[in-house]
Amino acid sequence: MEILDTPESFEIKVPIRKYWIPMFWYGGLTIMIGLNVILVLYEEILDDGFYFLPFPFAFGLVLILLVFFNLTMWFNFGFEKLIFTNNRLEIIKSNRIFSIKKTINICDVKVVKTQEKSQDEIDAIEGVLRMSELIRTTYFWWKMGQLTLEVKNSKRTILNGLKENEIAEMKTLIEKEIEQRCS
Repeated sequence: MEILDTPESFEIKVPIRKYWIPMFWYGGLTIMIGLNVILVLYEEILDDGFYFLPFPFAFGLVLILLVFFNLTMWFNFGFEKLIFTNNRLEIIKSNRIFSIKKTINICDVKVVKTQEKSQDEIDAIEGVLRMSELIRTTYFWWKMGQLTLEVKNSKRTILNGLKENEIAEMKTLIEKEIEQRCS
């Protein structure tokens, strides 16, 4: 966790929590698909005649490779960043290649709450991930953050990579920053 406090902005950067099963799953798929792409392209180049059918197949493999490479980068190098500037809060989720950015008016934030987890969710996180959680983690930690921002019409979960002992401290830091910038 990195905190950068300057007079113009306040930044919090948290690396994502490492879930080993998705890291292994998507990393392995990326390597297998990459080897298939190399093999298909190698066969195309060395083959005397040009066949139309393998080319779309190779193109589809390249597209699938890019999707799985993006996910592999997310699970290995991803991070979440909160940037408070003037009256805006920018939530950035990035894998160092692509980023998702959401901008919220700070004064629209009603409540910052900690995410309540049931015993089943705690067991699943500590043990083996279920398939539904594996699918949810694919979408940049959709609804899996440690903190919840309640805005006028929606709820946003943020900072999945926080450790249990950092959650309360981060909640007070965010509440303090929102209070300073809204009053």
